[in-house]
Amino acid sequence: PPHPAMRPAMAASASCLARPAAALSRRLLPCPCSTALLLEQRRPFTNWWQKWVDGKNPDSPNAAAVARLLRSEGIDPYKIPRDEIEDIRKQFLTQLNWFADKAADQTKKEDEAWKKLQEKKGHIIVRWQGMYKLPPPKKAEPKEAE
Repeated sequence: PPHPAMRPAMAASASCLARPAAALSRRLLPCPCSTALLLEQRRPFTNWWQKWVDGKNPDSPNAAAVARLLRSEGIDPYKIPRDEIEDIRKQFLTQLNWFADKAADQTKKEDEAWKKLQEKKGHIIVRWQGMYKLPPPKKAEPKEAE
């Protein structure tokens, strides 16, 4: 049981929860017991980290290619720390701009750059495959026959 001195404060904070729904729409609610009640904030959009990793915000086709190629290797790019993913992007761009075939179309250049990067930094890719595995794909539930 709570200490007798805490009972009035607990009763006051419980009364804060009984306010009408319109008052609950604000993030912080003043409380008569001089405390504040922090409400959960819900956002209708995806995480900025996911957009950044996927090359959508800011728009970066090379970052999108790195994320796609990491997924093809079974690596979840969202789990990789920022400094490591920036480094692999930089190394991928070096391979793409300096060593890939200039006459090939973009997807062939990306694939060639990725193969050359795997030759040089394959130990990192193997380590990431163990550390940052993609979650198994969700199985579609069979529809019931009527």
